[in-house]
Amino acid sequence: MGKIVKVLVTGVGMGIGYGAIKALRREFGNSIKIVGVDAKKLSVGFYMANKSYVVPLANKPSYVPTMIEICKKERIDVVLPCTDHELLPLAMSMEDFERVGSKVIVSPLDTINTCRDKWLTYTTLHNKLPIVRSALPNNDNLEKALQFVHLPAILKPRGGHGSKNIYKINSLDDAYNFIKYIPNPVIQAWIDGREYTVDCLADKEGKILCVVPRVRIETIAGFSSVGMAVRNDKLIRMGKELGRLLKFVGPFNFQVRERDGEPHIIEINPRLAGSANISLEAGVNLAGITVRNALNMDIPDRIDFKDGIIVLRYIENIVITKDEQMAGKIYEI
Repeated sequence: MGKIVKVLVTGVGMGIGYGAIKALRREFGNSIKIVGVDAKKLSVGFYMANKSYVVPLANKPSYVPTMIEICKKERIDVVLPCTDHELLPLAMSMEDFERVGSKVIVSPLDTINTCRDKWLTYTTLHNKLPIVRSALPNNDNLEKALQFVHLPAILKPRGGHGSKNIYKINSLDDAYNFIKYIPNPVIQAWIDGREYTVDCLADKEGKILCVVPRVRIETIAGFSSVGMAVRNDKLIRMGKELGRLLKFVGPFNFQVRERDGEPHIIEINPRLAGSANISLEAGVNLAGITVRNALNMDIPDRIDFKDGIIVLRYIENIVITKDEQMAGKIYEI
């Protein structure tokens, strides 16, 4: 047996994190030790990892020191962040992790800041790529903002993720009613066409290694329950151009909707997608290739995917017996 690769995966209580664990197991088999971390003690990924730690929330001062201590103790080779909130503190502390021998897979700070702010995303890209029309509304310019994006529209936080605090606006009265519930809002045009998530992977120098478009066939409460990998040349070109305009390192994804057959970017996430296992089943192991590239291991010269693969996703159960609860598998620093 060769060298055991040691990877720390964050956010293992959510689909991105435990999905990454499954992908890494498929890539490396028994030649990997996975350390899972999460802020919640009852996290499903704790029972998939070799070792697990409860860590502070990413906005706590103790978060980074705790993570570095775990990396030092477990001799971690690679840290794979899987939640949005951890990206900035980890990116700001990369040199500290490197001093204990751990490589953090994260894009540059400028890229993270651009992607996490929907208004900044729009102002950076609207003259370069098709992106959903956006405006910054307040009580004084709300009517003008709606005239710019057109009704119907979507009102959401500039820095929000997922489906929290998102309102569809069908009238000016709707806008005045909902804007008071959203701090730092942005308003965007409503596009009701076909929706895609596009998985992308950049190497450690920022070169795009692959782009895998996926059509969202069925979505339940923001969860892509049925998806299909599709060879959409427009989206593949868009992913490569996005990688040229914003430097990424490791996996990232962007969501688009079509209007009159033309894709428009809705949001960009500089991390693995929650439904990245669809790309995995189509033949592209994003987490596995990311770790290989970070450690200068061999990766394919050409990374391609199986067009037309449909993946049906479902919820599984993990049962923790009383004996397992008492076994002391989960640690705290």
